[in-house]
Amino acid sequence: MVSAQGRALGMDPSIKLIHNLSLPAGHLQLEEGTQMVMPGDNFRTNIELNLPVALEVGVRFAIRDSGRTVGAGVVTELLGK
Repeated sequence: MVSAQGRALGMDPSIKLIHNLSLPAGHLQLEEGTQMVMPGDNFRTNIELNLPVALEVGVRFAIRDSGRTVGAGVVTELLGK
């Protein structure tokens, strides 16, 4: 689970997370009933990364879409597979 804040998300849930020097791609899953997140909104979401990345609770990250930073967040919980 992550908490994040950013611009309108909802069109394409495929995103890139930036943490230190790693740039893994992932899929952002909005909560059921949430279709879009607007600028200034705070929300909780699950992000499934395409590759394993060393993360821990409290780590901050940026969310990028089409080369633009669209949000930022902090890891609040790690979910194993």
